[in-house]
Amino acid sequence: MIFLNAFILGGIMCLIFQIPLMYTKLGVFKLLGIAFILGAILTPFGVIDQLMQYASGGLNVMILAAGNVAYSIGSLAVAGIWPASLSVLVTLLGIVLFVFLCGVLGALAYLKMHKQPIMEAAKESDVEC
Repeated sequence: MIFLNAFILGGIMCLIFQIPLMYTKLGVFKLLGIAFILGAILTPFGVIDQLMQYASGGLNVMILAAGNVAYSIGSLAVAGIWPASLSVLVTLLGIVLFVFLCGVLGALAYLKMHKQPIMEAAKESDVEC
């Protein structure tokens, strides 16, 4: 049943953020920022914890969970529990660094395979950068 709950919650969250993406001029990064801030705002009210109990896997992959982590780091630091907040912060920074390095390696692999600058390829394929 937990898999079904995770699937349903993940689908609802995707739908909630897909609608503004389709019908407004908000970009992907602005929507991600809104979701991150929304997760940090909803955490003190217990909304994120209730959603985690309902379907943990369906929410853990969402950016709302990152807002929850950011709030948790801040609250641990304010409470004076530095070792725990630093370990969470270092883990989060490690994940961000890993994603950044994957992007750089992907761009380098693209350049090596196509031998064409990325911006020229984007101009040819009508992709906005």
